Amino acid sequence: MNQGNQGAGILIFNSSANSIGGSLRAFGNKITFNSSHGILLRGPANTRNQLAFNSIGTSNGRIPEPNAGDGIRLDDAAAQNRIGGDLPVTLGTLSYSVPLENTIAFNTGDGIRMIGSATTGNSILNNIITANFGLGIRLVGGGNSDMAPPLYLGYDDFTLSGTVPDLDATPPGSIVQVFSDPDPSVPEGAVLLGESFVRKGGAFTVRLLKVPIFPNITLTATHAANRSTSPFGSGHIIPLGFHLERNGPAVASNVSAGATQTTILPLLLTAFNDDVRVESLVIEATGSLPAPGNITGVQLFRDRDQSGGVTIADTPISGVALFDPASNRVSLTLSNAFVGAGSPERWIVVGSLAAGATSGMNFQFRVVDATSVRARFVSSSGTAVPTPPFPVESAVFSVGPGRARSTLANWKQIHFSPAQRLDPFISGDLANPDGDLASNFAEYSFGLDPLRSGTDTDGARLKSTIAAVIEIPGSRSSSYFTFSFTRRTEPVDLLYVLETSSDLKTWKPVPESSVALDTAEPLGTRGDLQHVTYRTQSSLETAGQPGFDFYRVRVRYVP
Repeated sequence: MNQGNQGAGILIFNSSANSIGGSLRAFGNKITFNSSHGILLRGPANTRNQLAFNSIGTSNGRIPEPNAGDGIRLDDAAAQNRIGGDLPVTLGTLSYSVPLENTIAFNTGDGIRMIGSATTGNSILNNIITANFGLGIRLVGGGNSDMAPPLYLGYDDFTLSGTVPDLDATPPGSIVQVFSDPDPSVPEGAVLLGESFVRKGGAFTVRLLKVPIFPNITLTATHAANRSTSPFGSGHIIPLGFHLERNGPAVASNVSAGATQTTILPLLLTAFNDDVRVESLVIEATGSLPAPGNITGVQLFRDRDQSGGVTIADTPISGVALFDPASNRVSLTLSNAFVGAGSPERWIVVGSLAAGATSGMNFQFRVVDATSVRARFVSSSGTAVPTPPFPVESAVFSVGPGRARSTLANWKQIHFSPAQRLDPFISGDLANPDGDLASNFAEYSFGLDPLRSGTDTDGARLKSTIAAVIEIPGSRSSSYFTFSFTRRTEPVDLLYVLETSSDLKTWKPVPESSVALDTAEPLGTRGDLQHVTYRTQSSLETAGQPGFDFYRVRVRYVP
């Protein structure tokens, strides 16, 4: 068993320019189970020492192995030392900084304590300081000139703003670092979220590089000139949020009797400042259609390709459930239903109608109120209550013949004569009677005429698939990559799957975070075709080199 030392783990007395740890993580020390402080720097000659990549009070950041005193103590005029910080690196003409850090956790005393008015100018930057019994950073008797921490003013999901209490003590150019920590009562810093500088007048804004893992925000300030670092500011709890709303407008529509997996209620879910795990969702049916007898099943899908309908790219996140006859409600138990903070999820509630559903009747799905959703925040483990307005309602659907489902067989009936339908070299799925290198199945899938090369089914010239770069005006014009194609409008016996490849050999579905449906333009006189355009989610200026080079549309036959 590791018993540590009788006294401090490492003591530096009146010595300067020492390195405890090093410029590489592999050089760091594990300083645990000592009967006093982890590291003690004492004496006026203790200057310009560097502490980096040490684990103090724990060997892996998770398991407590506490020192009986403070993690790090500086006293008796130890000054101008660096705990963490940055290492300047120059490679040729390129200069950058490598962040250095120490993990200081689970110690019986404070994480870091500085004692005495001559113990000053000690910088504490880029460290992980959490779960110590005392404060994260404590200044005693004028240590570090009694630097005051910054003042938190607000947070808008991306940027934190604040000010300093005294411009003379914390002048412009001072560094402000922002952390999140699980303990709301003792301010420490488990995760560094970002940093910025104090501006003229004392204000600062910090663009956070990470979504806060914990809801408690703390801040430190490091003096622009003498490099003294303040204690952590009192913890500030940032608001956690969870929104649920209908995705897009509600447009009344028809649903044919016997229709399966029809999109009834598209949902948009957004989590702020913490991931959310959704455990169950209750849907109510209203209207003149008796739900239990005519709505034969309800299921929830993650709309990965954002098509608005169930495709091969989409994944179910619930089983098929039936309405309760007494309440006209169905409870969906969800699996792997996570909503990442700052990453909206698009889900679709689908329903199936019995073949004998009564024509002319109508129905509507709705999430009645916040109690219909059971969800929890992941890191903070608290209940995630979706915010109003409620109810979240679908369109009103009428049961009727609707538009007949497009099928390959019916399409052949329209375009081929009885004699041609008997000849597989003319009407076979893979035949190419017009010699344009597109099979009959491809002509059907993309709205082409199988007997006239290069034309659509209305005789017009084919609206070709287009790949282009477009500019969208804004504060700065941004360029986006788009591609378009014609497809059949649902209901149809086809699934359209967008795929990408970097080498034209290995293909995979387009990530939903990469490309989204931009426009869908109706085509033709029968309403059975539409021209769709997809656009990259990130501008080319933001994305830099794209993650893939080639797109294709794969069509699967679903009879």
